[in-house]
Amino acid sequence: MARLWDIRFSIRDENMNARILIFPLILLPSITPARPLVNSTFDHLVPVNLNENRAYRTILLSKLSPTPFDCGRAILLPPFEPEASISIYSTWRNGRLAYGVTYISAEGNLWQRTDAGRQPSLAKAVHVRRLDANMPERTGILLRQVWLQNLRGPHGPRPIPRPKTAIVLDATTEEFSIQMPTGKVLYGDLDFSLSFPGKKTKKLVDMTNALYDYCKAPESDRPAMAAGIERQAKRLLLDLK
Repeated sequence: MARLWDIRFSIRDENMNARILIFPLILLPSITPARPLVNSTFDHLVPVNLNENRAYRTILLSKLSPTPFDCGRAILLPPFEPEASISIYSTWRNGRLAYGVTYISAEGNLWQRTDAGRQPSLAKAVHVRRLDANMPERTGILLRQVWLQNLRGPHGPRPIPRPKTAIVLDATTEEFSIQMPTGKVLYGDLDFSLSFPGKKTKKLVDMTNALYDYCKAPESDRPAMAAGIERQAKRLLLDLK
């Protein structure tokens, strides 16, 4: 998986819509950069423009979003590394409600492989890796509360002001979403070059990383890991009150 601290920066040519690398890969030992690019006062998600790059978005969702996400979803979008998703959901199994989490990663960067979605047929050659894991009910419920708190109400997504002289860079972003009972989907975006790392958004990203680790861990290790994720969720919910 392209970890969330695996960040590359690029700039997009407005005419060719190509991504040109202008900074080398930054490998950090933790998620927090040494020097934030903006003041961490902007400790929230920003709105998602669903009309931007719609062809690419269709490909992305077809590859990385086959499961429900009524408890939350995060899609990692690095400019060069493979995209990946974490989905948390509830489902009926053997007459009872059960909870699960699914990690999916593309084998290559879908944006590049499909020419920003302009050649969708090329996506067929991009395989995905999938890991599924059961999750305790209390963990799934806590994660749903975390996603809801970050995606609606006073802590919901809102724009971040940019200086007029700012240079816009492509950086690793992560899209958070949750599927509501009505079918409506709430969205919020985290651009690591703009709003990261605030205290609350860092904890949200930490939980996403913990869920990836949970999916790949042996089943015997998962109860203790689930308890750790619950502690993270409870601390973040306290911050969001």
